Amino acid sequence: MDKHKKNSTFNKGFSSIKLDRLPSPIQKKIVDFDKYHKKLSFFQTLQLFLHGINDEKESLEEVDAAFVSKELQKEMGMTSFSYSQLSRTLLKIDSKILLAIFSQLVNQIKNKRPITKRNSLNLIDSSTFSLNQNLYQ
Repeated sequence: MDKHKKNSTFNKGFSSIKLDRLPSPIQKKIVDFDKYHKKLSFFQTLQLFLHGINDEKESLEEVDAAFVSKELQKEMGMTSFSYSQLSRTLLKIDSKILLAIFSQLVNQIKNKRPITKRNSLNLIDSSTFSLNQNLYQ
């Protein structure tokens, strides 16, 4: 897939997120978040995070390295950031905001097409954790 198609796909997907249509307590959390973050707003942080996922970046350093692209800087309305800054900002995002955005996107999908066995959405958690080797060989 070439870069221009990927960027337009990213923009199209990102445009589905309507922050102004989230419940008011969630919107207040976003406003409060932005009060204390001068360099990266919630919207910009979300864009960077989703861009990293879309481009399959393996680390925040890779997201930072990709940001040398003038097109990407213009698209996101930023000139620079550091991966450590992005890391600190991501840690402070309330998971309830992300859950509300996810719910909004799922509802949009449900409204477009009735759910059947054939088009159902299955979520898989890819977290890893270690088990006690004595109990679970």
